[in-house]
Amino acid sequence: IVPLDDDDTTVDNPDDPPEDPPAWTPTVTIIDDLGDDDLTPDPPEIPDPRFYILTKSGFRGPDESNLEQIDADGNILDTIGVGFPSSTITALPGEYNFMVMNNDGSHGFPRERPLNIVDGFLDTVTPTGLTINGNGKIHFAQNANLLVGAVEHYVYFRNLDEGTSWLRIGSSDSQCWVDATSSPIPGDERVFLLEESERAIHIYNPLTDEIMEAPYVSGLPDSTVLGMDEEGNFYTGSDSPVIAIVPAIDRIPIFLSIPEIHRTVAIEPAGGNSIWLLYLKNEESKAGTVLERIWSDGTREAIFDVVDAPWSDFIVM
Repeated sequence: IVPLDDDDTTVDNPDDPPEDPPAWTPTVTIIDDLGDDDLTPDPPEIPDPRFYILTKSGFRGPDESNLEQIDADGNILDTIGVGFPSSTITALPGEYNFMVMNNDGSHGFPRERPLNIVDGFLDTVTPTGLTINGNGKIHFAQNANLLVGAVEHYVYFRNLDEGTSWLRIGSSDSQCWVDATSSPIPGDERVFLLEESERAIHIYNPLTDEIMEAPYVSGLPDSTVLGMDEEGNFYTGSDSPVIAIVPAIDRIPIFLSIPEIHRTVAIEPAGGNSIWLLYLKNEESKAGTVLERIWSDGTREAIFDVVDAPWSDFIVM
């Protein structure tokens, strides 16, 4: 045993790590309770779109339409009776909420009824004061929180924030409003109205409460159905094989011919630059009702072809 000198000299401890550690870092693999050493989480499951179909009157019940929930193969998952004939439906805020409106002329003014596919009727049938023909449509404009009815020579609005009744504004007796859609961009409250006689799309501005006189899009083919994708491209259809696609950039229509189409039923956004297109194949709806996904460049994807399905409107949630 050699005693240390009685001074402040520091002696290195051989157990201490070296001053300059190695320039590498060990990889640590953590094994879970199941012995799986791959901790990369599975990608989140993306739910399938929920499709809701409004049937023609008498299809599954006497003198009334039905709201049907269907899957991507066209199979019926759930159904609820509307209580009257209807050919127009829109989705409202909240899960499974819808608004249907009758237009068969049996009760003077058409009536509206909120529906919920889970809870059934949400309240009693309410007269609206509208006059809707067979081409009239209702639409919920989410950004403006408005219900919009495009009906012949007038456009009807109901402000859900203010709880107002339906209010009517008009333009000209020569104009015929047949459908409406709204901007998918948050904060953009504009509503786009399809005018059949002019073959044009006009803008309604809720801030000024007026329909812009100059068309926003012109040069359309015959069109009775209007839709918009999440990038702002427009799509129109009618009782013909021609689908118009209007790019958001230049708003110059291009035309896509789908020979199988007899009548376009509905157009709904499908995400990005694409829409869901529901159409009847020919005059006899029993021959087939087809759902396709169509992109703004004209690319098509077949989803289903259902025989004996006389559907009159279509919503995706």
